[in-house]
Amino acid sequence: MHHLPEDIPEFALTKERVLAARAADEGPCPDLSQPVRIECPGRIASLELIVIGSGSKGNCTVVACDEGAVMVDCGFSARHTLKRLELAGFDPTRVAGIILTHEHADHFSGVDVLSRKLDVPIYTAEGTARVPKVAKLANILPVHHRAQLRVGGIEVTCFPTSHDAADPIGMRFERGGDAVGYATDTGFLSAEGRELLSDCRVLALESNHDLQMLRLGPYPGYLKQRIMGDEGHLSNEQASDTLASLLCNRLECIVGMHLSQVNNLPELASRSLAGTVRQHGHPAQTVCASQGRTLIVS
Repeated sequence: MHHLPEDIPEFALTKERVLAARAADEGPCPDLSQPVRIECPGRIASLELIVIGSGSKGNCTVVACDEGAVMVDCGFSARHTLKRLELAGFDPTRVAGIILTHEHADHFSGVDVLSRKLDVPIYTAEGTARVPKVAKLANILPVHHRAQLRVGGIEVTCFPTSHDAADPIGMRFERGGDAVGYATDTGFLSAEGRELLSDCRVLALESNHDLQMLRLGPYPGYLKQRIMGDEGHLSNEQASDTLASLLCNRLECIVGMHLSQVNNLPELASRSLAGTVRQHGHPAQTVCASQGRTLIVS
């Protein structure tokens, strides 16, 4: 059994607090009838971000406008996803299409059933569409990983990310002068990705792991190297460094995404992102999405 050090001095965290947080993350989901709502003062707020859940056990997000909505991934069962949407007060028939970022199970597992239930297409990059388990789906529509789409009245611009998957993508969503940026499951963010995530009002950005927790944690060495590598996941530090280059007058809310339940703590990710915001004297709010609660940013 892996043993943590008695404390992590850099973050004033005791061993007991880390273990308690891990136990809470790995236990039953909290009451899903209580989604967390973040209201931005937005001068132009045509888009709403609904993070159904984000983490290694399942990922699903909806970007909605008054005309319709687009879903990003569905790593929960269709039944579970529909239940979460209902509890968030969102009508799933508004979803006009699902964008699959890549083929890993925590993003893919519910996509087939849900797309058939809603009778909507699944857009995914051409390389992902050639993965056997994806290629056999009836509703797949392959697109270029730099495609520009219009789904549910929302303009979507895709860009390649860096992950150990066939052809992973991130997105920029635009509607009526509003913009939402979305990037998870990437070892780094390219100049192209940074450009497309700039000048957004809401930014959903991966903040997967704390480096020290990962290094001291229970994962085998090869997995630690994979997570820290260029085709792995953004750490809290990398997310904060990336955020520093994306701060702009329009940005009102940063959402930390895909937090590891073993190698991170919400308070660490939040502290890191918020520290970057404060360091630059920026007024944006910071919040972390989680596995067991729905987060709505409007």
